[in-house]
Amino acid sequence: MEDPTEGSISIGDRPLVDRAERVYVPTEERNLGMVFQSYALWPHMTIRRNLAFPLNIRKASRADKDARIHEALDKVGLAHLKDRYPHQLSGGSSASRSRVPWCTRRACCCWTSRCPTSTRSCASRPGRG
Repeated sequence: MEDPTEGSISIGDRPLVDRAERVYVPTEERNLGMVFQSYALWPHMTIRRNLAFPLNIRKASRADKDARIHEALDKVGLAHLKDRYPHQLSGGSSASRSRVPWCTRRACCCWTSRCPTSTRSCASRPGRG
């Protein structure tokens, strides 16, 4: 990621970067995540571990991680596949692979009061707004 040298970046009313006002929220404090279009998953980790990875970085408790992962997977009907590896989501489950990165975002989003995303968009299902 590039560091802006001029201008401003805000999410809603929350400024993240404003060079004129000397505002700069460090990347790791922005409570943002990305879901890449290719929806790559770590092939050596189960679906559960793929979803837990960003929560581990944020030092979430085990109970919180388990609850968030289950909730996110349950929303898209994948809770029963949590212990499978990405390559095991083949054939009819290939569409499932595209839903797992969304679950990562859902599991991580809105777990702090600083979440810039509305509850509606966090809770909405992929492709349903």
